[in-house]
Amino acid sequence: MQTNWTCPECEKVTEVTVYPIIPARLYGPPENCYPEEGGEHEPEECECGEPIPNDAVYEQASEEVRDNWEARQEARADALEEQNRLDKEWRNSF
Repeated sequence: MQTNWTCPECEKVTEVTVYPIIPARLYGPPENCYPEEGGEHEPEECECGEPIPNDAVYEQASEEVRDNWEARQEARADALEEQNRLDKEWRNSF
């Protein structure tokens, strides 16, 4: 996922790639188990040398995902409401 990080030091906006965390699998046969992967981001620091904190960039990315999901849900609800209004209008035209 891509997110924009604003450096608190120099206020430059940097596009950051955030890689998802894939949880470890620690149960079952050994051949089906694996360690946690991901959870990194690139770049790790701003051009001014200020580090981009992992926790903060993941929180920002999570908020963006949540906001996008909520906007899609709202758009679906609006579309359904409009379709129901049109259906009712069509039924009442007879």
